[in-house]
Order: sequence, then C-alpha cells, then structure tokens
Amino acid sequence: WRLYDWFLLMLALVHGLNGLRMLVDDYVRRRGLHLFSLIVVYFLAFVFLTVGSYIVLVFQPPVTG
Repeated sequence: WRLYDWFLLMLALVHGLNGLRMLVDDYVRRRGLHLFSLIVVYFLAFVFLTVGSYIVLVFQPPVTG
C-alpha cells in the first residue's frame, strides 16, 4: 500500500504543480518575476515531494485492539 500511496502522492503533486506552472506561464509577464515564480513552484514541488515521501514511507499506524 505504501507504493500505491506514494504514486498517488506523486501524481497528485505533479498534476497540481503543473497547473500552477501553467498559471505562471499564462499570467506572469515580467521576465524576472516569471523566473522567480517558476523557481518558487519547483522549490515547492521538491519540498512537498520530499516531505510527502518521508511521511508515506516512514509512517507507522498505531496498533489498536
């Protein structure tokens, strides 16, 4: 299940951040601001993928019963 959860996380992140990148491409016209915005988008993608992967791969659900 961890592999399934990780793929779901990765696909959702790629989908959402690709949409954000398209918004930046469409609406940010100034060259410097455009580059800065893309750097922020890619940095967020890296951070979310790193933290999400850590949580999916390390999390141990509590044992009940």
